[in-house]
Amino acid sequence: MVTLVFPPQFQRMLKGQLNHQGPGATLAEVLTNVCDGKPELHKMLFLPSGQVSPFVAFSVVGSESVYPAMLTGSVQLRAGDTVEVILAMAGG
Repeated sequence: MVTLVFPPQFQRMLKGQLNHQGPGATLAEVLTNVCDGKPELHKMLFLPSGQVSPFVAFSVVGSESVYPAMLTGSVQLRAGDTVEVILAMAGG
């Protein structure tokens, strides 16, 4: 299982539970599995086309890389990994 850690902005939607676990070998698979049965979360993370939203990025804890949405299918994960979900910020 891989743990996804969501930012505080998701707290209300996720009823205070910001850490969610899901199976998968790639980040895209884990996201899909964690969103199963959570339509509001799915709507926040995925476009109607089924692609991951370009307004989120991901960081594997312990790695120095931040992965944009377009690379989620190629990000390989291992059981026990923790991934932080990062929301794009407007303004600047």
